[in-house]
Amino acid sequence: MSTLIAYATKHGFTKQCAERLASKLEGKTDLCDLSVRCPDPASYDKVIVGASVYAGKLRSPAAKFCREYLETLKGKKLGLFICGMGEGEYAEKQIASSYPKDLLSAAVVKDCLGGEFNFDKMNFLERSIIRKISGSSQNTINLREEAVSRFADAMNRA
Repeated sequence: MSTLIAYATKHGFTKQCAERLASKLEGKTDLCDLSVRCPDPASYDKVIVGASVYAGKLRSPAAKFCREYLETLKGKKLGLFICGMGEGEYAEKQIASSYPKDLLSAAVVKDCLGGEFNFDKMNFLERSIIRKISGSSQNTINLREEAVSRFADAMNRA
């Protein structure tokens, strides 16, 4: 079984999640930053797509990948994840609004794997918005290890 993890990241947290997820998957796993290249997922048994969400929108390289390969992805054992600081019902709504409905229906698993506020990597506007929304100016990392493990288990069983 071969798995492709195709991800889009802005400041690197989604890449960390993809790497952590890859370490828990069985079989051969390829990681691909969609900002660098866009592989054809047809040659993989399983495909995982993940991206950060900004202002309610999935990073554009991931959205483009999903649009271009919609039919191929629907026929795969598919996992979808987002990265963001929202939890519970809010995170579920973000997932539902981030991916095409056809992919959401086809997915074996979908989840939010956590998020990060790294003010050192943000530009002035991003820092200002995050401070206003979160009420914090502290770097915060929230990698949800239990969510990563559940996601990997679901994909391994698929």
